[in-house]
Amino acid sequence: MVRTVNAVNQGSPSTRQRLLDVATAEFATHGFSGGRVNRIADLASANKERIYDYFGSKSDLFDAVIAEMVQRVNDEVPFDPYELPSYAAALHQYFARNPRDLRLDSWRRLERPAPSDAEIEMLEAKLVSIAEARAISMTAAADVLLQTYSIAAKWLTGLPALVPLAEKHTPEAGHADDIAAAVAVVLQGR
Repeated sequence: MVRTVNAVNQGSPSTRQRLLDVATAEFATHGFSGGRVNRIADLASANKERIYDYFGSKSDLFDAVIAEMVQRVNDEVPFDPYELPSYAAALHQYFARNPRDLRLDSWRRLERPAPSDAEIEMLEAKLVSIAEARAISMTAAADVLLQTYSIAAKWLTGLPALVPLAEKHTPEAGHADDIAAAVAVVLQGR
C-alpha cells in the first residue's frame, strides 16, 4: 500500500512549521502510536484544531513529518550513483549528526511501513541511476542501494556490544572512511 501525503490547508507558515517541528520531536521520541496530538498542540502553542485544519489528521501529520525528513536527508546528502561509498559515508555522518531523523525512520518502518508516492519516485530515480551507472538490473540496483543504506546506518543502530570493541580501533575522525571502504567492498564486481 502506498500513502499519499495530504496537504489540507497550508495556513500560516509559522504555525504550520511550528506544528511540524514539535510533531517531529514528538514522533521521534514516541513514535506514531505514542505521539499525542494534544501534546503537540500544547508544545507548539497552537490550538489542536490547527493540526486538523493544516494536516487533516494525526496520520497525515505523521506523513508530513516523514516527507519533510526524507526531503531534508535528500537535500543534505547528495546522491551520485558513481560514488556510492562516499554517499554511504555522508549518509552515516548525517544520521550521526541527526539521530532524531534516524529514530523517525525507525518508527516509520515499525509502525507505518508503506512508503509515500514521493519516496517511491525518489528511490526509483536512484535505482535507475545505479542500474545505468553499473550496467546491472533494477533488482541488483535495489540490492546495492539497500546494502549501501544498511551499511551507512548499521553502525548507529546495530550491535551495541560491538561498538566499544570497534571504537578502540577507530580514529578520532569517526567511521566515515570505514563505511566508504565497506560499501566499496560490497560493490566490487558490480
